[in-house]
Amino acid sequence: MTRSSLEVEWEDQPDDPGSEDLGYDLDDWEQIRATGTESEKFLYLPDDEEMLREEAFIVAEPTAVADLLDNR
Repeated sequence: MTRSSLEVEWEDQPDDPGSEDLGYDLDDWEQIRATGTESEKFLYLPDDEEMLREEAFIVAEPTAVADLLDNR
């Protein structure tokens, strides 16, 4: 059985690629705990006000969020 060039290329990729290799731009977001009965929910807002105007935000439960510094 021969491996395709795509399989070989895939296996040659690093296990932990840099964010720039994936096309990601790192950005700072602020974590705000929701008030009321659902105090374990968070709202994440970008520091860049222009992104906020473009409706960039995330609402997440604690189980849906992982600190990337702790979970490498």
